Amino acid sequence: MYLKALVDRNLIFVSQRGTNGNVKSYSIHDLLRDLCVRKAREEKFLFIYSQADDDLRRSISSFCRLCYHGPFSIVDSSTSMEQIRLARSLLLFNGIEKQVRPPMFSELRLLRVLDISSQSSWQLEEILQLVNLRYLALTVYQSLPSSISRLCNLQTLFARHGGSSFYYGNNLFVIPGILDMPELRHIKFKGRRTYVEYHGEDKNRFVVLDKLQTLSPIAISQLTDKVLETLPNLEELGILWDKEVDHVIDLSRLHKLHTLKCTTFKYDRRGNLLSNLIFPPSLNKLTLGRFAIMDHHMNEIGKLPNLQTLKLRRCFFRSGKWEVEDGEFCRLQFLLMEDLSLVNWAADDTHFPRLEHLVIRLCDRLKEIPLAIGDIPTLKVIEVYKCSPSVAASARGIQEAQLDIGNEDLQVRILEENK
Repeated sequence: MYLKALVDRNLIFVSQRGTNGNVKSYSIHDLLRDLCVRKAREEKFLFIYSQADDDLRRSISSFCRLCYHGPFSIVDSSTSMEQIRLARSLLLFNGIEKQVRPPMFSELRLLRVLDISSQSSWQLEEILQLVNLRYLALTVYQSLPSSISRLCNLQTLFARHGGSSFYYGNNLFVIPGILDMPELRHIKFKGRRTYVEYHGEDKNRFVVLDKLQTLSPIAISQLTDKVLETLPNLEELGILWDKEVDHVIDLSRLHKLHTLKCTTFKYDRRGNLLSNLIFPPSLNKLTLGRFAIMDHHMNEIGKLPNLQTLKLRRCFFRSGKWEVEDGEFCRLQFLLMEDLSLVNWAADDTHFPRLEHLVIRLCDRLKEIPLAIGDIPTLKVIEVYKCSPSVAASARGIQEAQLDIGNEDLQVRILEENK
């Protein structure tokens, strides 16, 4: 309510919305930001270090929350490690000065929040001494060792792959050693080949992580029935197909799971991967990337009772067609179709009765959007990006048909039509 009031007064702006229409991030007017920074300093809530004057920098020791937007140097003449020893939160953006040794994080024993995800120069052994950490974000260039479990109070672990290689055969990063971190709520990794994999003794240990809510991604080869039993309260899950599996992955036992993202290293042309996966009925957001999709797969997905968001990226439709059946996708609100090998799509307004937003990108094989899609009463937006001329023409036809019956609310956006 308070944020909406600020938006209405143009003091903050909505910069990104989720697929369900909810706001994911805001941007702030520069004048309001200056006011917030000033008030944060006055009330000793947050110190934002940039090119502050020397007098202000000398008072840094009275702040518990520190944010550095410029190059960070602990041997700065005005800012010594002694001055920030009592810090509880430290956020470092941009870089650490090259001529300066990495900061001695081990001296900041009271830190609870540390974000060095934009830094490439840090010593893991120092960070592992920060046993009071609740939140850690960092960039990794090699596997995190099992000793990460020494951060026994850690609740959120975010790691970003810092390597530059794009190819499948290089830079395989695995993250073991989470079984001895009982306080973990969220584990999230970003990077082409960065994922959770149990190593050594961990493969034979099954510790229930009842506080874990987010795990993304984990290698599919690790998701045995016993491992799934250790994740009873999981709400968000990412799965990376590192190899083919010959057993069924039954996710229906994860009764609280609402968000699932599945991707593969290489294209699945046969459709075996999805055939070995059982989706939980609790899902409301599903993303599939690089899968071979057979007709019965879409029928099974369409029957998920709570599904509101479906994203299909770079998927291969074995039959070349998608025929939606009655009673499917009853609660779907957002549909993304991106770079699909789909030719024919058959659907009408009864199949997606609650659809609000349709996005079609890079589907150059698709012949057209079904005309009846425009009759869905809840539909607000159709976006077409770099698709065939026939798809763009069908989108225009839908808009014209809706205008003829007095529906002026439907927005049709066609961007960079392929010739």
